[in-house]
Amino acid sequence: MLTVSANDIMRSPWLWEVAPFRIADNLYYVGNKDVSSHLVDTGEGLLLLDTGYTQATHMLLDSVRAMGFAPADIKWILHSHGHLDHFGCTRILVEKYGCKTYFPAVDLPLLNERADLNWHEEFGQNYEPPYDTFFVPDELVEPGSVLTFGNTKVEVFDAGGHTPGT
Repeated sequence: MLTVSANDIMRSPWLWEVAPFRIADNLYYVGNKDVSSHLVDTGEGLLLLDTGYTQATHMLLDSVRAMGFAPADIKWILHSHGHLDHFGCTRILVEKYGCKTYFPAVDLPLLNERADLNWHEEFGQNYEPPYDTFFVPDELVEPGSVLTFGNTKVEVFDAGGHTPGT
């Protein structure tokens, strides 16, 4: 039996692959076994909730395609919090497809000032992502914000604890 550790997703992301699936109506699971990413068909483009590890970019894009969508139709990326495993693919998607990004305002220091705090300790203090993953968010979100993406409204709630901006 193969034992997979949390650190293995960095070296062997395919071990964490999971088939994407439709959750309900216009909501799809396109993440992996370790980190969730969700896709929403808003009728005017796709909204992606979290992007996952940089090393799993290919799996994320394959999952989007498997659900019948084109990655180029991802217009918006909304981040749940400031950990690398939730924004690792963002810069790639922004530069390739021009996605607009939304990020928790209170977690901004994790993105650009305290990068040492944006990955989990099991990856070690010397972990470096394979690409430059950092980006400048287009919009910062606060608890209580209501965002509209096509026919979909998202209300932002504070669930701090995991990070200040979760």
